[in-house]
Amino acid sequence: MALVAERNTPIRLNFSEGQVVLDAGQGDDAQASEALESALVGEEISVAFNPQFLLDGLNALNTDFVRLSFTHASKPVEFTGQESLDGEDSKGYRYLLVPIRFAN
Repeated sequence: MALVAERNTPIRLNFSEGQVVLDAGQGDDAQASEALESALVGEEISVAFNPQFLLDGLNALNTDFVRLSFTHASKPVEFTGQESLDGEDSKGYRYLLVPIRFAN
């Protein structure tokens, strides 16, 4: 994803049951898509982030798993670390990131 996502190219995350699909690039530009295993509690949701701000938050957590807590696709997202997939989230460090608006 990092090879395709330039500074101003949003990374789109589409959460559905059992996976999150990351998409970067659109149109005639270079494109990338990758699916990762995830656990979803609640309804499916799609958000987009500035790639550098997303990486900053993920790198700051220092855990094997990350929990993203949403209230709405256009509202800030809380990132917290988790030691295991089914574990509780650690509130010792929280990263708040505002999504980028994108056209459906």
